[in-house]
Amino acid sequence: MPDAVQASVLERTLRTVNDAANWVSEVAFEHGVPREYELR
Repeated sequence: MPDAVQASVLERTLRTVNDAANWVSEVAFEHGVPREYELR
């Protein structure tokens, strides 16, 4: 199990990745891109 510092860093990393994924999803929706493959 991660210690307190590692847990904090991991939580921040996951929040950052989630924020980025949400941004990509919003941009894809705005541009009418329905599939992940088309984003690559």
